[in-house]
Amino acid sequence: MEIRRAESDGDFVGYAEVWNAITPREPITVAETKRRLERQPWRFYLVAEQGGRIVGCGFAGRSDSAGRAFLAVRVLPDRRRQGIGTAL
Repeated sequence: MEIRRAESDGDFVGYAEVWNAITPREPITVAETKRRLERQPWRFYLVAEQGGRIVGCGFAGRSDSAGRAFLAVRVLPDRRRQGIGTAL
């Protein structure tokens, strides 16, 4: 398994695919994710790749509460319980 910062188009496509599979009521697009990152460079997007496939993603950024941060991790159901979420 490899954990890395999402930087390439492929990373952002995989990030969106995992996010949308786990959180269908809060869908995102690659373009929207890149726009957010350009407007708010303190955002941090991670992907977890296993077997050549992005199977998990993570996001960290500022919280709406002053002095706090927010973290969201998503892992595909068939890849859970393998330490991917913890690594992210």
